Amino acid sequence: MKRLFLLAALAGCHARESAAPAADAPDRLAGLSILRLGQAHLGGALEVTRLSRDLPHLAVGVTNRTGSELRLRWRFRYIDSGGWERRSRDSAEWKQAVVAAGEEWAFAGEAEVGEAQSVGMDWRYEKE
Repeated sequence: MKRLFLLAALAGCHARESAAPAADAPDRLAGLSILRLGQAHLGGALEVTRLSRDLPHLAVGVTNRTGSELRLRWRFRYIDSGGWERRSRDSAEWKQAVVAAGEEWAFAGEAEVGEAQSVGMDWRYEKE
């Protein structure tokens, strides 16, 4: 099985600017990666070990590759066919996860945004 190691992207990813965006316009993404990490040092800590994006069905497994427990926040990122990020009230909320060393965190469910063509995830360390 081929492993997917993902490099960290800084939380301040650059979004393309449009000529005159509406005040409530969603972010247009410059590029979509499966996993977007809020801190660079999470790059070697998390590995996507399972991924099924047969929308609207989602199944994700993310494994903690460190030697210690990680307290994290996560949320899904939904992208429409035009490359725009779409959020619902539920998908905008950060959820908490505690992942033990070597443990796989898993999610299976339905996409929260109906017009999504693609999906990714955002992860950050939980602020205590």
